[in-house]
Amino acid sequence: MGRLLFLLFHELLHTLVAAGLAALLRWRARSCQAAVLCFSVSLLVDLDHLLDYLLLTQFRRFDLLEFLQAPQYQAGHAFSLLVFHGYEWVIGLALLAWRCRRWRWLAAGAALGLLAHLLIDQLSYGGHPLRYFFLFRLLSGFRFNAFAGIP
Repeated sequence: MGRLLFLLFHELLHTLVAAGLAALLRWRARSCQAAVLCFSVSLLVDLDHLLDYLLLTQFRRFDLLEFLQAPQYQAGHAFSLLVFHGYEWVIGLALLAWRCRRWRWLAAGAALGLLAHLLIDQLSYGGHPLRYFFLFRLLSGFRFNAFAGIP
């Protein structure tokens, strides 16, 4: 039950921060689309956890309670992809916002939402300081223990 309470608080924190950033973006950019994208990206990035769970179960089952217990992130788990959890995406979106005037606020909103999500996760879960760089996880062979700070 402790894990579920932590998860509930953690997702509530993601939601509150995303809502605040979306409101700030709506005010600054005067763009509802950028605000909605910021909020959506900040929450939907967690869909990659579902992929990791399905890989763990070899796409044979889905048990919501088991999924919420996050067995794919326990010590000894073989690997973890987390394809959307990567600062590389933030960098790419920031470059798009900087270089492409037409998409500036949309890209900035997506980058801001993702950055906020990654920083909250980094502070909440600790582990290796580079754990939210996809390239670092790739070079670690996506071995969960290598980037989670577990010997």
